[in-house]
Amino acid sequence: MLTLPDGRTLLAAGDRPPALSRDLLAGTLRGLVAAGEAPEDALELAAGLLGGTGTDPVGPALCCVHDPVTGTLFWGRTGGHPAPLLRRDGDPLPLDLGGPEERLLPGDLLLLHTLSTAGPAAPDPGRTTSTGVLLALSPSLGPDLDAGACADRAAEALAESAEDGQRGAAQVVALRAGTGSGPAGHG
Repeated sequence: MLTLPDGRTLLAAGDRPPALSRDLLAGTLRGLVAAGEAPEDALELAAGLLGGTGTDPVGPALCCVHDPVTGTLFWGRTGGHPAPLLRRDGDPLPLDLGGPEERLLPGDLLLLHTLSTAGPAAPDPGRTTSTGVLLALSPSLGPDLDAGACADRAAEALAESAEDGQRGAAQVVALRAGTGSGPAGHG
C-alpha cells in the first residue's frame, strides 16, 4: 500500500519470486502508475523492466489504484491471480465478474489476497480456493470492523485453510472505502 503523489492509493498483492526485492517491485509499480500507466499495463511493464529473459519476474500479481476523491478503483492482474473481492451491503462480489474498473461506495470493503494452495472447495469451479475461503468468511466482515481487523481475519482464514507448509504464506490487503481509516495489510 503506497500513496501516490496525486493522493491516490496503490494496493498490490502477489506471489513474487524470492529473488525479487519487494521494495524494488513496489517502487517500480509506484513509478509506473504515478507516470500514468493503468494497473495491468504497469504489471506488464514491470515484468519487462525487472525480468529480461526467463521466468516471469513479477509472478501472479494484482495491482489496484484507488482514487479516494472519485471513489474509483482501477485494477489489473497477471498469471491467473484472483481478482479483488468486494463486500458491499453484506454481499461478497468477486470483481472478475465485471471490468477492471469499479466505483467503491462508502463502507465497501475491498480485499486483495495471495493464492492459497489448499482449502475448502470453492463455490464454483471457476473460482480459486482462496476466493472461496474469503467468500465464506464475508458475513463476519461487517461494517463494525475496520480494514485492519478485516485483513487480519481474512489472513487467519486463509492460513487455517492452507496446507502446513503454506500457513505463513497468506497475504491480505484490505481497504474500507469512505471511512477515513485507510488501507491495511496482513501477511
